[in-house]
Amino acid sequence: MLTKQGRTELYQKWMREFESQNTRGNKRPVTRRAESSENRKATTGFTVDYTPPTIPHAFVVLDLETTGFSHHKNKIIEVAAIKVRNLKPVDSISHLVRLPDNEQVPPFIQELTGITDHMLETDGVDISTAITNLSAFIRNETLIIHNAPFDTRFLKVHMPLPNPVICSLALSRQALPHMESHSLSFLKGCLGSDVRESHRALADCYAVIDVIRACQKMC
Repeated sequence: MLTKQGRTELYQKWMREFESQNTRGNKRPVTRRAESSENRKATTGFTVDYTPPTIPHAFVVLDLETTGFSHHKNKIIEVAAIKVRNLKPVDSISHLVRLPDNEQVPPFIQELTGITDHMLETDGVDISTAITNLSAFIRNETLIIHNAPFDTRFLKVHMPLPNPVICSLALSRQALPHMESHSLSFLKGCLGSDVRESHRALADCYAVIDVIRACQKMC
C-alpha cells in the first residue's frame, strides 16, 4: 500500500502529465485570463477567472474524483459540492458514481482515493443521476474549484457549464506565492486545516474552503 508521501508523489506526477497533455498543441496556457461576459455567453467552452478582484460572499466549491486525467477516456467516480455563504459551508451534496459494466477503478486510483469497485457497485449512483443532482445543486452560482480546468473538462462531457468559475489553485499562487507547493494536500497541511482526508471529493471541498479563507486574508 502506498504511503501518504507516495500518494502525493504519484498524484503530482499524474497532474504533470495532465498539464503536459493539456498544453500540447495549445498556444494558450492553461492559466488564461477570464473572457468577457459577452464572450462567455457566445461560446460553448468554460471560462475560468484566475484573478478575481474579490472572492464572492456566495459560491459553491466543487470537486471530482476520476479514473484518470483524460476527459475523453476516463470517467468520474465521485462528485461533491458545498454551498458557501460568507466563507461558511451551509449545504452539501456528494455522490459516488458507478462505472460502466466493463470498466474498473485502476489500482493507482484505488490507492490514491481509497475508492474501490465494490464501493461504487454498492453505494454509487449512475452518472446521469449524479449530474442531474449536481446541476440542480449548483444552479447558476459561481464555482470555485482547485485546478479548475481539470474538473470542468470532465463536467462538460456531461453537462453545459455556463457558471462563472474561479480556480483556487491559481488564486493560491497569487495570494500565497511563498508556498513551496500549491497542491491542495500541501496547502491544507501548511494552513492548519482540520481536514485530514485527501483525494475524496467532499473532503477536498472542505479543504478548498480553508484555502480560500487563507487567500482572502492575504488579498
